[in-house]
This record gives sequence, structure tokens and C-alpha cells, in this order.
Amino acid sequence: MDAARLSDWLKVFAPRMARIDNVIFVDPWNLGEGGIRQEASKYGSLSKAQIWLNVVLLEGLLDEVVGDDWSFDDPGASQLLTLVEQAWRYQISARWPDAVFRIERIVEQDDGDLGLMLRQD
Repeated sequence: MDAARLSDWLKVFAPRMARIDNVIFVDPWNLGEGGIRQEASKYGSLSKAQIWLNVVLLEGLLDEVVGDDWSFDDPGASQLLTLVEQAWRYQISARWPDAVFRIERIVEQDDGDLGLMLRQD
């Protein structure tokens, strides 16, 4: 992994975020509000778009850093999710103290998915 790739992954920990019509979006890909709106338009509503656009998978990071010799029950994988969740929670709470949200873990060993989802009801 080179420095540019590491920088890309670190954007997951402290991503840009946007609040569009009170719907919060994680933006580690730096789409910006316009790009998020464009992507969201494919889903019919911002709330439906949030379901899909706020999924951030981290198994690729683990594969790149430690190789494919890690397991879903590894305490380090859980700690990685906790670190990202804490960073997101802090950023959202600091920027939008009135926001009601939850961060859910994705741990689907059969599909090979490990990550987080930001949701609002």
C-alpha cells in the first residue's frame, strides 16, 4: 500500500459529511453535495438513498493492510469498526447536535462484508 492509497482509506475514518434536507450522508469519496444529490436522485428519495449511499465497507482495508489472513471474529476487526463508528459519531454530534441517527455494523461473513451503515429514522 502506498501513501496515496492509505490516504484514501483514512477518508473513511474522518470523511466529509453532508446534511441535505436533514438527511446526513457520509462522503468518503468526496462527491460533495452536488454529487450526493445526483447519486441520490437514482433512488427516488433522500431517505432511500441514505440506505445505500451510507454503507462503507472496510474488509478491503484489512485485506490491503494485513492480507487476506484475517477473520471476522478477530478482535482487531471489531476494534476497527469501533474506531470508525466513534469518529463518525463525534463528527455528526459536533456538526449537527440535533441529529438523530444510528450507526449499524455490517458483519456478513458469508458475503465477505465488514463495515458500517449510517441511518436516520
